[in-house]
Amino acid sequence: MIAEGQSEPAVLREFRDRYLLKRRKVSVRVLKDAIASGEFKRSVDPELLLDLIFGPIYYRLLVKHQPLNQAFGMALVDYVLENLSVDRLILITSAPLVWSQN
Repeated sequence: MIAEGQSEPAVLREFRDRYLLKRRKVSVRVLKDAIASGEFKRSVDPELLLDLIFGPIYYRLLVKHQPLNQAFGMALVDYVLENLSVDRLILITSAPLVWSQN
């Protein structure tokens, strides 16, 4: 759809309006909630953060210079959490402990 939209603006507009913007609105709301609850720094811009997350994914999908796999996804999420979260130790220690016996 995105590739087709490059030569057919109406296709890109439909993709954006019917699919992308609706999902992006939900994601922005989730990020704003995380900022409000103190999980992310107050300086985080939710719109920019979404672009920072999805940009590398689409880049690897389109250019194929490196694999788009679970290891990359986990590294990307870890990087975001390490650099945009408030002190992770506080979040971890404030969470209730749950013990699992396997």
